[in-house]
Order: sequence, then structure tokens, then C-alpha cells
Amino acid sequence: MALRRAPAAACLAATALLIAPFGLTSCGTGTKEINYAVDATLPTYNANTVVGAASSAPPAFARVLTGFGYHGPDGQIVGDHDFGTVSVVGREPLLLDYQIADNAVYSDGKPITCDDMVLAWAAQSGRFPGFDAASRAGYADITSVDCRPGQKKARVTFAPDRPFVDYAQLFTATSMMPSHVIADELGVDVTTAVEVDDAPTVARIAQRWNSTWDLKPGVDVKHFPSSGPYRLDSVRSDGSVVLVANDRWWGAKPLIGRITVWPGAADISDRLNSSTVDVVDVAAGASGTLNLPGGYQRTDFASDGIEQLIFSGQGPLAAAGARRALALCAPRDAIAADAGVPVANTRLYPAADDAFAAVEGAAQPVQYSKSDPGAARAALKNARLTVRIGYQSPNARLATAVGAIAQACASAGITVQDVSSAGTGPLTLTGNQIDVLLAGTGGATGGGSSGSSPIDAYDLHTGNGNNLSGYSNPHVDDIINTLAVTSDPKQIGSQLADGAGVLWADMPTLPLYRQQRTLITSKKMNAVSTNPTRWSAGWNMDRWVLGT
Repeated sequence: MALRRAPAAACLAATALLIAPFGLTSCGTGTKEINYAVDATLPTYNANTVVGAASSAPPAFARVLTGFGYHGPDGQIVGDHDFGTVSVVGREPLLLDYQIADNAVYSDGKPITCDDMVLAWAAQSGRFPGFDAASRAGYADITSVDCRPGQKKARVTFAPDRPFVDYAQLFTATSMMPSHVIADELGVDVTTAVEVDDAPTVARIAQRWNSTWDLKPGVDVKHFPSSGPYRLDSVRSDGSVVLVANDRWWGAKPLIGRITVWPGAADISDRLNSSTVDVVDVAAGASGTLNLPGGYQRTDFASDGIEQLIFSGQGPLAAAGARRALALCAPRDAIAADAGVPVANTRLYPAADDAFAAVEGAAQPVQYSKSDPGAARAALKNARLTVRIGYQSPNARLATAVGAIAQACASAGITVQDVSSAGTGPLTLTGNQIDVLLAGTGGATGGGSSGSSPIDAYDLHTGNGNNLSGYSNPHVDDIINTLAVTSDPKQIGSQLADGAGVLWADMPTLPLYRQQRTLITSKKMNAVSTNPTRWSAGWNMDRWVLGT
């Protein structure tokens, strides 16, 4: 494709429209390239699997796989009218009509259809076994997605008593994968198989949904079509991915023609010093102290995700008493102080930093405020305990946190081993290779949050993919289910207060602090914006501008 360079004045004017619908900006694709460093690895194109949601797939592919909305700079949902529209046509039950844009087409020339919505629902609803989906929040409340195969309209019907409050979070950027790739590979009709509940065929579809889009060097990119302004061009041997302008994109052309996304950047300081990175988008403190050269600017801000200890439901921490003992000796106050923020006490409403968070936090037992090795030793009845804690390394701040826990818990008879590696993640915990995962919401290396507290709460719901501890409590499930369908502040407050006490007793996770983020950009960059959700700064990468 021949690339043309947009006039600088016109492109800079686009920065004023960065929160507006993307279709309002019309600068042409530029020839410039940028380098974008993110928190975590890029193991998959599918940001909806357990591993994908916890990785840096959301920021990397936010403008590669689009949907009916995207997460704006404050984490809010903004309708993406280039992709299509959503209309509420009924309230009891909740009925939504979706219309995909007539000219919406994948980068391989295949039309975007309602079949992609059917696949997204089937994969994430929990109704069909075999799908390794991170979360079923919202999708589990849908009873049907009425779609004529190959068409661009769909009606979504929710259960009569399940008017999911944050329905705008569904079928948004990165949530829908190209169903025709699976249909073509298997020679099946995805929508028909789901509608008639053809179990053997759906099982084959699930297996492909889980693994077809794994990212490895040299992958055949024809299996990775794009529905956004960028498309996947290649996966390099070092794990970085190269995105280029999608010439079949029907909306405003991206302002930069080529973006290389660098995962889990351990060499950020070197890249900054050599001016070989344009945007750095990572957890604050992860790369140690970053001294910025003169050509960069920095913004520190809070994400909606909670850095936490996620306890395994098997092994030495299978018993709640052992989990409480580790929590009793963990120096939460010192760990939060190292991050420069207060201790976080929220599990059910993690994305909230307001009165609701205060209500939930008020239920925190005082004994967990500071390290109390004596109480921990008593909880273990003087028994000894060895615990393996892991996180995706290298990460200077988390290494310090594990060191602090090890030192504080030693006198309680608890030996803490730091077993972190570059490959540590959700599967390391569920595979019993570690006993505790130190990570963000849902096991994420990055911010992890969906931007919706009712959705984030599902990581403690029985059977949810990112419920990594395997925690199951019917009462907590009922509370999470209620929070998903109510907007009444009094009822929300009552449910939070009720659930918080149960969770402190069961201790499936131990919240530490709200994950802080660092966004560093070259002073030549414009329109790069902070974002507290898992989609992070990548939410509007097609509007980024690189000056001279």
C-alpha cells in the first residue's frame, strides 16, 4: 500500500478530537513508525482467554480488533460508530438491537457479521463447555443472540430477571474474534452449531477459539484478520509484534503507518537513554527508577486494577487458616507505602475509588492492617509453612514486595520463596507451580481492570475463568450476581458490606494497593492518553501523532 504523509497542522488538530468518535478525524496515514513498550508478554491475539486478558493483548490490539465501543481515557465506554450501533428496544427483559456497519469488513476482505457476536457470546457465556474464557460477566445473562448467518444485524435478549447494568461493556473492542477463520478451518457454520447446540461441533469450535490465535514468531498472518485501523503484520523472534495500517479499514485512517509493540520490556531504561522507544506504558516501579532523558515526558496515574496476592486453592494454602496466616504477617502498609499510595481493601468493587470502595473497605478487620507475625504464628498453631510466590519478572516493585513479605513472615515460621520468572502468570498458579500469584485484577501483569466493578467482581465468582484461586462461595456468588444487575446505591452498599466480611474470612485473595501506572512519551508524540483499564494507552493508538 502506498502511504502518504498527512500535513502536520491537520494531524496536530486531530489531538483536540481524541475523545470524540474516531470518524470525526480524517488525517491520512503517515509513513512514520513508532515503538510502544507495554507491561507483559503477547502470547495470543485473543484477549478474551484467561492468559490473553492477563497479558498485554488488550492494549496491543485495541485498535486491531474493534467493536461497538472502546474504553476512553477515563475508562468509560464510548460508542464506536464506525463499527456499528446499539439500540435498547426493551427493558423487561432487556433487549438490544445491534447493527454492524454495512461497509465493515475484515482485512482479508471477509465481511464482519453477527456470526462474530454469536461466537463471542458462546465463548464467554459459560453455557458451552470447552472455552477458556477469562470472564463470563454479562454474557452469562444473555439467553440468545438472534442472528441470521452472514447478516449484520442481531438482537440480544437477556434473561427476564437479569438486566445487566453495564451492557455497554459487551461486544466492545478486542471482545469479538473473526468467526470465519474458525468456520473456514473446520468447515462448519458457527452460528448454526451454537443455535442448535451441536455439542461435538461446538467443542471443536471451542478448541480452535482457545488456540488458533496463539502468537508465535513466523505465524501465518492470514489467520489473524483485523477489524480495525491496524492489522497484524508480523510476530518477531523476541516476542514483539508489528502492526501496520489496515488498507481495508473503512473509517479515518491511522495517523502513524507502523507501530511495533514491545512486550515485557526489561530494557526500558536503555531504550529511553538511546531514544529507541516512543511510548512506555507500564506499572509504576516495575522497571525500577527511570531517569528520563530530555526528550521525554512522564505521567503517573492510578489504574482501576488492584495489585494483590492471589492464593492457590490447592497445596499449602488450600486451607483458609493458612491463607489468613500469610495475610496476617504480610506488611501491607509497607508494601503500599513503597508504591506511594494507601492500602487497598476492595475485592468486590475494585474499579471504584469512591464511597462504594469506602463501604467495602470499612469491613476490613484491623488485624490485617499491619504485619503481625505473632498472630500469624498463632493461626498456624506454631506449625511451619513454605510458600512459593511468583510474578512476571523482571519487576523491581514486586520483587521488593515479596522480599518484604519474606522478611516479615520469617519469624512466624513462614518461609517465602520468590519463584518468579518471565513466564509466570495465571497458568503457573492454576498449574500448581506456585502457591501465590502477585498480580493485578484477574492475574494481570498490567492494570487488568475492565473499567467496571461489577464485571471485575466476577474474578471471585464460581467457575469464572479468571477466578484463579478456584474460590467458590454460593453467598458471594449471589452478591456478585446482584451487583451486576442493580444501580441502586443503597443496595450496592448493603451487598458490599455483606460480602466483604465473608471474603476477609475466606481470604481467596489479599488486596494490597491500587496499581499505579507510568506513561512516558517522547515530547514529539501527541494524543497519547492515560487509561485506567486493561486497554491502557493503546485505546486510541490510531490517533497518535509523531511530530518532527
